[in-house]
Amino acid sequence: MRRYIFVPHLLPAISGFEAERLLSLLLSGSKGVHSVSLNVGRLNAEVRVEGDHVVLPGGHVLDEERLRKMIRHKDSVFIIEGRETYRVEVRNGRRYYKLWAPITGRAPTLEISGVHMHRIVEVDPWTDSLMKVNLARVRAGARVLDVCTGLGYTAIASRLRGARYVLTIEKDENVLKIAKANPWSRRLADPQVDIILGDAVEVLPGLPSGSFHVIVHDPPRLSLAGELYSLEFYRELYRVLRRRGILFHYTGNPGGKYRRLNIAKGVAQRLRAVGFKVAYAREALGVIGFK
Repeated sequence: MRRYIFVPHLLPAISGFEAERLLSLLLSGSKGVHSVSLNVGRLNAEVRVEGDHVVLPGGHVLDEERLRKMIRHKDSVFIIEGRETYRVEVRNGRRYYKLWAPITGRAPTLEISGVHMHRIVEVDPWTDSLMKVNLARVRAGARVLDVCTGLGYTAIASRLRGARYVLTIEKDENVLKIAKANPWSRRLADPQVDIILGDAVEVLPGLPSGSFHVIVHDPPRLSLAGELYSLEFYRELYRVLRRRGILFHYTGNPGGKYRRLNIAKGVAQRLRAVGFKVAYAREALGVIGFK
């Protein structure tokens, strides 16, 4: 395990939907300066249409051929550097990571080998993260432990709510590589956010007891990370949380693929067993633990 220095990419990032808008401007023959949305809805910027290409802020160039290729992958995100275009993805053995932006102007999610790491039905990933942080009652001056960084939305949302310090843990460096290219993740570079690259099961025993006011635990599904749902792990969460602290534990939808297994109920039972008082947060598909 080690502290991870997060340095975001600051090049223009274009979703397939934004590429479609740029192509429309190019084909219309509307030469000159136009205001458009870039960076997956995070930036309103001026672009310049010149002849057969569009010039982005910083002088980066997109022509019709490149825009059409991007539109064929409309829900993907692309980094633009000069006249080169790179899809935000990582291929690592059998695992495939990509930034997936299915809704124009909304925060993208991380997709790993076809599995989405955020809720995308009836709520977008950013709104979902705000809901989790609100239910955890993050307040001004709080110290927050964020287990499973992902794209960093809950860590960033905690700082926006006034948290003084956030320690966030991510096991998979490929996930952080995707986050670096995501405009919605750039505030992970906040000096009051520390990222630990390591297994949370190994990191937590080294943290001081009672060192956090709030914990946001947002693990992958049970079948992928059962150790993060274990009694032993919950004991560590309880230990590092301060008295009267609050834990929000995302469990997902127990009525989905796990129809015979009530995940939230099992989580609640184990949290009670280690000392938490428990309430269900059905609107956020999670469980709240009170110490």
